[in-house]
Amino acid sequence: MRYKVKSKNIDLQASSFNAGRILPFFSGYAYHLMLVKLYSAFLLIWLVMQS
Repeated sequence: MRYKVKSKNIDLQASSFNAGRILPFFSGYAYHLMLVKLYSAFLLIWLVMQS
């Protein structure tokens, strides 16, 4: 029983470590996506103003 609990704790630590590695990458990707959306929106407005 003790060993099972121990392995569970190790699994939790590993999963939290993976989340710590993945989350910064995901937030950076979301930030990049937001920048692209903003840029395309500004480009669209600029094109409408030109015509």
